[in-house]
Amino acid sequence: EEDENFAKIYGTAKPKNRPGQRARRQQYEKMYGDEANHVKLTKKVSKKDTGKRPTETRGQHNPAASTKKPRHDAGDAAPPAKASSVHPSWEAKRREKELLAKAKTVKPTKIVFD
Repeated sequence: EEDENFAKIYGTAKPKNRPGQRARRQQYEKMYGDEANHVKLTKKVSKKDTGKRPTETRGQHNPAASTKKPRHDAGDAAPPAKASSVHPSWEAKRREKELLAKAKTVKPTKIVFD
């Protein structure tokens, strides 16, 4: 005679994967209806005026609300102008390089003692 639970107990039956989030939500909606937690939470959020966008418009682009500047092609736009003022540390480093270059070009004078 064969036992119904033999496969479960001794591991010959492979366990099913956990259902995805949507499937679990649908299952809870069938079981609990409007009392399902995710249904209650969406009702609370929609009742309150939180200042957020409504859930129906999520994912939709609103070009009027966009504050980004339009992109330009690199070939059409002129290269950006260099800033006339630079950081003080950069200016000091440039001066230091100039002084070192001048110091290397100066020839030493020979001192002769009698």
